[in-house]
Amino acid sequence: MTATLMADAVELAYDERVISTDLTVGIPEHEFTVVIGPNACGKSTLLKALARLLPPRDGHVTLDGRDVKAFGSKEFARALALLPQSSQAPAGISVSDLVARGRFPHQRFLQQWSAADEAAIARAMTATGVDELALRPVDELSGGQRQRAWLAMVLAQDAPITVLDEPTTFLDIAHQIEVLDLCESLHAEGGRTIVAVLHDLNQAARYGTHIIAMKDGEVVAEGVPDEVITVDLVAEVFGVRARILVEPESGSPFVMPLGLVGRP
Repeated sequence: MTATLMADAVELAYDERVISTDLTVGIPEHEFTVVIGPNACGKSTLLKALARLLPPRDGHVTLDGRDVKAFGSKEFARALALLPQSSQAPAGISVSDLVARGRFPHQRFLQQWSAADEAAIARAMTATGVDELALRPVDELSGGQRQRAWLAMVLAQDAPITVLDEPTTFLDIAHQIEVLDLCESLHAEGGRTIVAVLHDLNQAARYGTHIIAMKDGEVVAEGVPDEVITVDLVAEVFGVRARILVEPESGSPFVMPLGLVGRP
């Protein structure tokens, strides 16, 4: 696999709290990469570094071999779109206006709006199923609707790499599946490179084509779901005894927890 986005020997920290040291991670091009691991293991911190929100203290983050610090802000936004864990829309903004903000990186000084912008917005709203919500205020939507509106904004950005930090958090199971099915179709149909942090191991195995498992700020394992999501890995990373079955519909690994490691 060719890594298009790369963290090379980075040290990541918040003030004096060091999260990762000498961390090297490659995000393969055209794959649906899912990052898994226990709480506070550095998953979201890694995504922030890849998305240029957290500059590494040491090492480099590169995109297509170029240090991300060398990109202009609009240039980088045309290459990578980020949906963070929590997004706050301006009060009263409509869905269509929110989605339109995804086109900001494509605006030019002498050409503020174009037919290409209109087409990108229409595609994004259709793909996420928010057409009928276009005039609704974002702050009046349900959790699932709101998340789809934010995804539409990210899609309208039309970047080849999409980074999603816990996109299913706070959603019920139906809306989780709705969001992940959408991501899967974007990856399958458009060849988009997707990186997402997920907590549910079975969802990670079902939707991810490339898994990165982290613990204590380090990468413990990476590869296809069958190689990464194993009995030993679940015990080592999550401290959980489990049986790994085969999900009959997709053929992906299915984790059945049996209890905590070291307890009967």
